[in-house]
Amino acid sequence: VYSSWLRPAVLANIFTLIAVYFLINKKSLLVFVVSLLYSISHISFFMIIILALICESVRRIINKDFYLRNIYAVIIGSAVGCFIHPNFPNNLLSVYLNGILVPIYAVVNPNIHFGSELYSSSARFIFINNINIFVTLNIILLVVFLRRMKVSFSTIIWWVCTGIYLTLSFLSDRYFYITNVLMFVFFATFVRDITGDIDWRERMATINTFIALYGIIIILFFPPNVSALRMSIERDNMLNTHYEKVALWMNKHLPAEETVYHAYGSDSSYFICLNPKNTYINFLDPIYMFYRSPELYKINCELRKGNVANPHEVFRKIFKIYYGYVRKDVPLFMQIKNNYSNFKILYEDSFGIIFKVL
Repeated sequence: VYSSWLRPAVLANIFTLIAVYFLINKKSLLVFVVSLLYSISHISFFMIIILALICESVRRIINKDFYLRNIYAVIIGSAVGCFIHPNFPNNLLSVYLNGILVPIYAVVNPNIHFGSELYSSSARFIFINNINIFVTLNIILLVVFLRRMKVSFSTIIWWVCTGIYLTLSFLSDRYFYITNVLMFVFFATFVRDITGDIDWRERMATINTFIALYGIIIILFFPPNVSALRMSIERDNMLNTHYEKVALWMNKHLPAEETVYHAYGSDSSYFICLNPKNTYINFLDPIYMFYRSPELYKINCELRKGNVANPHEVFRKIFKIYYGYVRKDVPLFMQIKNNYSNFKILYEDSFGIIFKVL
């Protein structure tokens, strides 16, 4: 599902796969091109540099070779991409904030309230939703143990890359999206290794056994996955429709050039497109607001939690805002709803309200 979203991270994952393939095959010119395009497209481009160093280190250990051109290509390509980026030099600040501070703060936890994908799900959720990874892993380990076989350099590289993202996945859910794809590529190269000198007609019984095992596993885990997918689609459809209605109402009724309050950074991604005449207090990743004004960010968090005694004063005196939106699952909602002398409800549906500070 994630790979169908129109997000830059999907493009970044594609560039990662292509880059690893070119690194394995010593295509330094193509590594340069991919590194350049990656650095223009997504702030996680520095992962290619890390993967290049790992690839050449493994090559050195196994093949006694270190292809330095790959390292030059990935570093120079990334540097050129950063320099010609249309948002240069601000893109360097984005790399610092998202690429360095976010991983540090995700561990240190200064209470920034990052998106849920920066944290790891429960083991049960991880196992059910990524069953293909664990089944594939166990099959490979079983085959290696029984046959005591040697695998190719490319298979080892794909396994190392998969292992890196698999490890990171237990710290953050976002890494599971590419781990699934990496595991399939690794499995394909592994199958190529074990079947290179095998007559397929003599191994049909074994192949059919593996296919049957995968079929059984898919059948067993199909209902919970389909149920979770259906619920996710229904929830997202209802919430998306709500956001669209709110943004269109704002565009029609709110005064132009007003700054609008909203509790979560994910709210405004809808509003910006459908109501461009207003600006918004909170958007993009929270790291940007925290880095620029940590004290204001703290006040904003306490406001959302309902811990501010007089929210209307914060709106008027600190943020200088007279219009806002909150979902009904935000604690601040009840403070606004019950304070008739300082707030007026302009729009309301089953998910949230638009209000005016009197």
